[in-house]
Amino acid sequence: MKDRSVSQNDFGETTTAELGNERVSAFLKSVYGWMFVGLGITSVSAFAVAASPPVMDALALNPALFWVIVIAQLGLVFFLSFKVSSISPGAAAGLFILYSALTGVTSSIVLLIYTGASIASAFVIAAGMFVIWREHKLGLDKQRKPENAPPSAPTPAT
Repeated sequence: MKDRSVSQNDFGETTTAELGNERVSAFLKSVYGWMFVGLGITSVSAFAVAASPPVMDALALNPALFWVIVIAQLGLVFFLSFKVSSISPGAAAGLFILYSALTGVTSSIVLLIYTGASIASAFVIAAGMFVIWREHKLGLDKQRKPENAPPSAPTPAT
């Protein structure tokens, strides 16, 4: 019986399983790319809000404003969840960017508690993990050995 996970059939055509794997990999690369962009927008908006004393005063001294922003953020999550299949990709991207910016505004309060260096390193590490996962893990799909492949011979130590 033939292994159906090979990349070509007897006629040199790409099999359905291989095309499915390529589509999933492309989709996941896109998702992690968007997560990287969203995290970047969140960090830029958080630092911009934290750098503006009047805006920080408005958020810190007016709990109602802060809660309106939190509820708007949550409302965007529900709206996107329910309407993702019926809105245009451009509208979904715009709402995701708005959500990312609102997340930065609400998390800017955290910048008052921790040092800028520790927060910047956390954002850089998180964004870097999305890029590494996207490029390294998802890029390995084409380089993996088949499951039934015999183990490689050990290389001699020098």
